[in-house]
Amino acid sequence: MSQEVYKKKDVAWWLSIYYLFAGLIYITISIIIIALLNTNVQVLLDLLTFILLMLGISRLLYGVFSKDSAVALRILKTIIGVAVIVLSGFDFYIREPTNFSKITLLAVGILLVSALRISVGILDKSETKWFRIMLVVIGSITFIISILFLIFPEWDINVYVILLAVSFILQGLAKLNSAIKVFEKK
Repeated sequence: MSQEVYKKKDVAWWLSIYYLFAGLIYITISIIIIALLNTNVQVLLDLLTFILLMLGISRLLYGVFSKDSAVALRILKTIIGVAVIVLSGFDFYIREPTNFSKITLLAVGILLVSALRISVGILDKSETKWFRIMLVVIGSITFIISILFLIFPEWDINVYVILLAVSFILQGLAKLNSAIKVFEKK
């Protein structure tokens, strides 16, 4: 059995703490959304959009302030972060009776984040193998969920809300794992 040596993560302490709390917030709000499924759909979609906004901020912060990834990955994380923040801003602005545009923007935002997560899992050789596999698995599941929204727009709104909440719970678990990995290496 070979011992692989991985470099210490070069992530600011405050970013690690942000990741920890962001992951907890993603999971908590998503569970609340599932529990309150019969409330106002607009409120539920706004809560999901808030989580998407936080995901975009996380990608942007990591792309700008982390020094441990390759430059190309950092640039990609920054670009995806800005794109997701912009999508979230548009999503907060939209108010329509069918919620189709809101759900489509949420699906596109998740699609971007999950494609990035898969890319990082495949390309970032500085991470441990189990962590890279976890990123690819979570990224693939959330990618499939976002594609389902784009393929089947006629589903019931509650199905979308539940799948989005599950997607964000998975994203929260990945964020918690990232934070814990950084704390372990400090």
